[in-house]
Amino acid sequence: MTTSQSRTINPAPQANTPTGPMTPAIDDSAAALTRQRTSYASDKTAPGRAREDVARCLHGWGLGDGKDALAVIASELVTNAVIHTGTRRISVSLRRTAHRTVRLTVTDSSPHVPATPDAAPEDDEHGRGLLLVEALASRWGSHPTATGKRMWAELDIAPEESDSLKPSR
Repeated sequence: MTTSQSRTINPAPQANTPTGPMTPAIDDSAAALTRQRTSYASDKTAPGRAREDVARCLHGWGLGDGKDALAVIASELVTNAVIHTGTRRISVSLRRTAHRTVRLTVTDSSPHVPATPDAAPEDDEHGRGLLLVEALASRWGSHPTATGKRMWAELDIAPEESDSLKPSR
């Protein structure tokens, strides 16, 4: 799969080939996919596409209860990369780090780490994204890389109940 516009199921994650949507393969084994990675052109469509891909991946992992919060976090971190860096491509990955914990990582080519979020003035249009990340994430942070930085956020998520376990009405 070589295009991020394709919406088919990835047969397996490609460790060094960040392309395609984050849609986990269907796998009933205990070693089901635990990592998805993709990249986006740094443009105004990237945050929405990342949000959709994150929600789809979490639903595929049976962790749909966390899709709204993690989708918002993805959108905020990708938006920051689009607006505040000269990055041409933004890499986004999701990884299950524990049974109920998912780590989202957004990588860009800017070495500048954002300041710790403070309350933005009421009339300021910017400055609230990291406040949202801080409010929604269980943990978050950033670290430099050889070519830029990685922003990350972890969310502890309860698995969705399967339809067979829900009471019928």
